[in-house]
Amino acid sequence: RNRTQTHVGGIHAACGIGPDFHDGFEPELFGFGGGHDEKRCCRVIDSGGVACRHGAVLLEGRRQFRHFLRARVHGPFVGVENHLAFGVEGLRDLVKGMEPRFFVGAAAAPEAGPTEWRPYRLGKKVSAGADFIQTQLVYNIEAFKDYMDVVRQLGLHERVYILVGVGPLKSPGMAKYMRDFVPGVTMPDHLVNRMEQATAGIPKEETKARNEAWRQEGIKICIELIQQVQEIEGVAGVHVMAIEWEEAVRPIVEGAGLLP
Repeated sequence: RNRTQTHVGGIHAACGIGPDFHDGFEPELFGFGGGHDEKRCCRVIDSGGVACRHGAVLLEGRRQFRHFLRARVHGPFVGVENHLAFGVEGLRDLVKGMEPRFFVGAAAAPEAGPTEWRPYRLGKKVSAGADFIQTQLVYNIEAFKDYMDVVRQLGLHERVYILVGVGPLKSPGMAKYMRDFVPGVTMPDHLVNRMEQATAGIPKEETKARNEAWRQEGIKICIELIQQVQEIEGVAGVHVMAIEWEEAVRPIVEGAGLLP
């Protein structure tokens, strides 16, 4: 899909996939929409300050890849080594072995229908050259276990690093919205119930206390999800997506024991 704006500064926490990827860095995410050419991309990178050697570039669609590769030759992306691609066609454009070498990523939606196809879709991306995978948000651990069963049967877990998408819930409303409207996400009712029950005993007029209770429960659920996916063979790490709530990343990572 095409976007009309350039988004700078998304925060990702990548844990457990090897020192070359996550040792000593704070990732920066630069997303280039379909309407942006390489000159605009250059300006964003120049103003964004890619001093961090392990920055990440998020690219969606073939045109953005072509713009990026052309711009890459002219130097503004020097030092940006990790790239996340959406779609098999994009992976083919990031030529493996070219200088500078790319560590190529792709996205996956394990719980999107038809779910039985998803491991094979992942296999196509791995065969196309993906080095790591970032999944859609996972809340239904049992469904994800079924997905990983097939992934292991196909041997894909030995060919690619899989980062599971996890994210804290802010409120029961957010949980219900993700359950009802967000593609590729299955939200178990028991998590919705936990969020609703988090404010038991707190009067409705005490909105600040209720919001804090919901957020603390959301962080607790996220930590539990991380601990559960850590037990699944083939999972290399997690991708923490704290949507418009970046300050939640640290207590989640600390609570899950992911810091050195």
